[in-house]
Amino acid sequence: MGLEQPLLCGWSYGSLVILDYIRQHGENAIGGMAVVDGLTKLGSEAALAVFTPELLSLVPGFFANEVEESVRSLQSLLRLCFLRQPRSEDMYRMLGYNLAVPPHVRQALFSRAFDNDDLLPRIPKPALLVHGAEDAVVKVSIVEQHKTGMPHAQLQVMSQVGHAPFWEDSVRFNDYLRQFCRTL
Repeated sequence: MGLEQPLLCGWSYGSLVILDYIRQHGENAIGGMAVVDGLTKLGSEAALAVFTPELLSLVPGFFANEVEESVRSLQSLLRLCFLRQPRSEDMYRMLGYNLAVPPHVRQALFSRAFDNDDLLPRIPKPALLVHGAEDAVVKVSIVEQHKTGMPHAQLQVMSQVGHAPFWEDSVRFNDYLRQFCRTL
């Protein structure tokens, strides 16, 4: 694509994709990274400890082959993502693209077992950590783990938003992202 030093921005599971990229290809080609309500490990007690009990109670339904159970679980997940619920049209659109992913693919995504505790301290590129203070999916305490792994990272805990700060307060989120980009 001809991108020069792009900023990689990953939300929730998307931060794992960024870290997979860096582990595979290194960080020389990127300008920095933004982790938004993100995860850095899966498949262990430490990984499970960052999820809220509300989310964990829904997990079996994410992988259900029975359509109604899958729909119920994904709808509940979407409700957990927001402190202030989006319009019905937006929620149904989100539900639709989540349901487009077959249960066996969802299960495969979350069946991985690894952590990136070894990788985070080796990433010298600028990093921005953003987390919704009212996140009902991933506990806010995860930002301390990320900050420990990347002490150079900038941190923004956004009040009055849940798991999707870019949706619930796009103006403030975009301001943080814009300010961060100016430092790259």
